[in-house]
Amino acid sequence: MSTVANRYGKALMEAAEEAGCVPEVRRSFGALAEALKEHADFRALITKDLIPEEEKEKLLFSVFEPEDGSLMGGFLRTLADHRRLSCLPEIHEAFLRCHTEYLKAQGILEAEAVTAVPLTDAETEALTEALSRKHGMKILLTKRVDPAILGGIVVFVGSEVQDCSVKTRYESLKRHLKSIQL
Repeated sequence: MSTVANRYGKALMEAAEEAGCVPEVRRSFGALAEALKEHADFRALITKDLIPEEEKEKLLFSVFEPEDGSLMGGFLRTLADHRRLSCLPEIHEAFLRCHTEYLKAQGILEAEAVTAVPLTDAETEALTEALSRKHGMKILLTKRVDPAILGGIVVFVGSEVQDCSVKTRYESLKRHLKSIQL
């Protein structure tokens, strides 16, 4: 991670805290980072020197409209002015690290639950409460549906992963059966 990315990520986090719009900036920057990740052509145009910085800025704002208006928009314009749009993915990572520290300071821990089908409200509440008890902090739970896990759940909390998916159990059983000599 570059010093430049860390500096910009920290500056955005501090500005969002001052403006009282941390959740909006997190959501807005997350949507942009996801678009860059999912669309290779878009990512190449923004992060490579294929087109002038002014054109990158026009392209970026024609596709992406920040939810929080002036703060995220101003930040992206600053990046364009300083020819730093190519650093957007790294700046997003740095921002996320700052965001995690911000939440920890408030006694909040981020977690992600991946399931094959959407969790019900009752399941979400029970999972959140169980994780909160285990970690001794309030949990900010993000849910994601991935039918590829077949069933069960995979929970990410920080660097910890609890994989109770049917797919992982199936793969484990398959490896075990292959290792048995008949």
